[in-house]
Amino acid sequence: MCENRCRQHGSLYNQSTGLEVLVEQTTDVAIVGGGIVGSAAAYVLARYTTVRRITLLERATVIATESSACGSNSQTLHVGDIETNYEPDMARRVRDDAELIAAYLDRHPRDASAYRRDHKMVLAVGVREVAQLTARFAAIRDLYPALRLVDGPAIAVLESNVMAGRNPRVPVAALVSHEGYTVNFAKLAASWIRAARASSAQVSVLCGMPVSAMRRADDGFVLAVPGGTIRARAVVVCAGAYSLLFARRLGYGQELEFLPVVGGFYRTTIPNVLTGKVYTVQVPERPFAAVHGDADVRNAQWTRFGPTAKPVPMLARARARTIPDFLRTIVWSARGILSYLVIMCRPQLFPFLLKMLIIESVPFIGKRVFLRDARKIVPKLRVSDIERVHNEGGIRPQLVDTRTMALQHGEGRIEGDRVIFNVTPSPGASVSLAVAARDAEQVCAWLGATFDRTRFIADHTRVPMDVSVPRTAA
Repeated sequence: MCENRCRQHGSLYNQSTGLEVLVEQTTDVAIVGGGIVGSAAAYVLARYTTVRRITLLERATVIATESSACGSNSQTLHVGDIETNYEPDMARRVRDDAELIAAYLDRHPRDASAYRRDHKMVLAVGVREVAQLTARFAAIRDLYPALRLVDGPAIAVLESNVMAGRNPRVPVAALVSHEGYTVNFAKLAASWIRAARASSAQVSVLCGMPVSAMRRADDGFVLAVPGGTIRARAVVVCAGAYSLLFARRLGYGQELEFLPVVGGFYRTTIPNVLTGKVYTVQVPERPFAAVHGDADVRNAQWTRFGPTAKPVPMLARARARTIPDFLRTIVWSARGILSYLVIMCRPQLFPFLLKMLIIESVPFIGKRVFLRDARKIVPKLRVSDIERVHNEGGIRPQLVDTRTMALQHGEGRIEGDRVIFNVTPSPGASVSLAVAARDAEQVCAWLGATFDRTRFIADHTRVPMDVSVPRTAA
């Protein structure tokens, strides 16, 4: 999959050490970061533009091993139907962007191990949430013809454990769709890399290649990598939390900083607790995901619950050596420091973060506090039925705008002169193909190349499923 210090594009082989040493190489577009977003960029540029030389640089020895790895994310293709914190306009945009990935998955059956088709629902519990969900259904039903509003008995048909043991006096409802996708985004990234390298473009994928520095040059940029340099006419940075660090070094995004949040998951010790995805109603003022449960894409018998969310002063999970890098992303001014205090002390966020701190950090008690949230989905869960999944969960680089002292929602994008920085909190992976298309169009404008949007759209449009099942009210 990767060419570690690629020999076929200008490297020299050192026979005494058995290592290849890079000399200066030249490319049209350098992509920094080989996760789902960087892989999508390579795929779109290679197959749908006239850009001929593309170099992807990934610091790990294998692509998509961090935020795009199965254990680091929700494994959900978000389309806006069960995400109750999306306003209708945002839901429409996310739906249109995520549909590109759904079409790709449907059209590539040989990559079937990269995803699974599931039913999904967002569950409302109690009078207030049921009323909220009913109003939401009225607002978005025309956007999602397959979406249904159902009551308790219909929920029990799909997910018996969601209704078993539930207090019958508490009303429940759910928005249900049978068009859900559970996705292994690491495998999807690998599929895009294969497709890129099968194109007529010259695509070089270099793993084990951290970019230590990037500076401007007369003809573009010079990127410092182990053993040499890469000269690129344009650069697309898709390095997660490090995208902001690269941007700041080049003078962009000076008003932005991070609130890094590490996520975690629990897994059931008994099989087949859930067969699809069950989300809960989101708190609109809180960008972090409400607890959900789903059958793991790696093994459908496993049911994961989460995510937890705890702020940490680092840019990669459990890597203390990234603390200095986080400190470099802080806006060291009175307003920058005050932004953290204002956000953390907001009444919608402070109790939530305090609870998450207990869940993540306090033995014995933390698990029981989390169980209360999980029981909103599966009422009969016991303490012995769940266990913490160790060494899983990723860092969410939540952007903070120091001008407004507020969290910036949605995927983040900073555009400069022939350089793009993608910082991708939720729903980053779900809209990665659309992000890649927008970036490709901009790169082509800079380089005098062309982007075949018509063919791209034609190749990423899926045949609608049968939606003849009547939609009913709860």
